[in-house]
Amino acid sequence: MIRNKLSEALITLLRAIDSKDAAASTANRNDSSQPFWPALHYVHVHYADKLTLESVAAHFHISAPYISRLFRENTGQSFLEYVHQLRINSAAMMLINTDKSVTDITFDTGFESIRTFSRVFREIIGQSPREYRKAYQ
Repeated sequence: MIRNKLSEALITLLRAIDSKDAAASTANRNDSSQPFWPALHYVHVHYADKLTLESVAAHFHISAPYISRLFRENTGQSFLEYVHQLRINSAAMMLINTDKSVTDITFDTGFESIRTFSRVFREIIGQSPREYRKAYQ
């Protein structure tokens, strides 16, 4: 029951973020932000891979500082903050909906160390991954 309510809340939140992104994309599309939208899509598809600002910039043949500025202007977050948010959202869903270990979830979501994953998870969610899983089981 709690798991279903949490899943519904997360889906509602993700839909709200998507609709906000869509509204922002319509309102903010101009020549200077055009590279942002393909880059954002690329990040959403590849967030679990080894993803860096430099690798995204190289993929789109533009500078890393330019991509960084576009992320800040269009999302209000740095590139790394945005990627961390995507990864933690995915991890939170996995913690609730799977029996995978925290270690497996760490690497499945693109983090390279359990320590970093746990620190970022606590910063964003306010609980450790284990506490979070326990609260929703």
